[in-house]
Amino acid sequence: MDVAHKLIIDTDPGIDDAMALAWLLSQTAYPTAIVGIGIVAGNTQPEQGANNALTVLHTLDHAHIPLAIGEAQPLVYPLSRTNRMIHGPDGLWFAGAQPAHDTSQCPRDVPTFYRDLALANPGATLLALGPLTNLAQTVQRYPEAMRTLQRIVILGGAKATGSVTPVAEYNFWQDPQAAAIVLAADLPITLLPRDAFTAFALSEAEVQQVCGLETAVMQLLGPPFQRYASLYTGMGRAAAATIPDLVAAMFTLDPALGTTQPALVKVMTEPGLTRGQSIIGMSFSERLTMIADDEELGDLADHALSEPDFDMMSAVIGLANREKDNVQVVTQINAAAMRDLFFTTFMGKQG
Repeated sequence: MDVAHKLIIDTDPGIDDAMALAWLLSQTAYPTAIVGIGIVAGNTQPEQGANNALTVLHTLDHAHIPLAIGEAQPLVYPLSRTNRMIHGPDGLWFAGAQPAHDTSQCPRDVPTFYRDLALANPGATLLALGPLTNLAQTVQRYPEAMRTLQRIVILGGAKATGSVTPVAEYNFWQDPQAAAIVLAADLPITLLPRDAFTAFALSEAEVQQVCGLETAVMQLLGPPFQRYASLYTGMGRAAAATIPDLVAAMFTLDPALGTTQPALVKVMTEPGLTRGQSIIGMSFSERLTMIADDEELGDLADHALSEPDFDMMSAVIGLANREKDNVQVVTQINAAAMRDLFFTTFMGKQG
């Protein structure tokens, strides 16, 4: 398959996931083959998410793309019900109006599905748009197959402020144990956190403009997308609506649309207000305090004060080198270029 991008997508098809999938299938700027889609519990239950994904695939004449359905719950915590306020009872606010697709032939063993896709497409990219439950299970069962991937782009985490809580972004919050497993797996991960993806947003007028297009994809997704956006521009009182999954899709096909730097990232897994918080260390001092505890640093201070020949710098560097950076973190995106890609793709497409 002579394409620039062989792409595996792990997704929990709510509205922003559906928009990302629609953009990937509609864009012509980057030669891309989606070789498989796995559905994870998140914005909706996996069975319903599979139906949502199949609706998008059928609408855009890509029903041939293989799809697998993951487990219905995260690793530890129950699946949250609060996302129904944003994505509706079925993920797309269709309220039973969309067709019911036959999912009986869809594989239910997502890790084996991903293993087979990775081995059949060495050097492929995996784009994870939802909680990392499927990826964690695949890492645990087939670590070597996962290492054949050239890149794993993960939408999740936040350094400054969260979304579902003041400190936690939804994907990491929903399954923090899975996020911790994946981040510790020594994989080629690029993390797109909330700090970066919120730079791309559409005003209410722009949403109306796009959703008013008489194309097959906007006839399908326009009404739920308008409802989704109104939660930002109306009830949320934001100036514009963010579409995180769309940003992740664009960045995956064109990494030049973002700026990255190495980082050490850890995830808080315990219940409570810090559940799902991602600790992102990018500077030397941030990383050091994530690796060495206060007692160890205090011992270094004692040695430095009591031993004239003690090499404090070497000792500190030795501590910092005990753990290596585990991701490339996207620190900013080219929102203007992404807006051009968005409007060029959807405004120029006829359904």
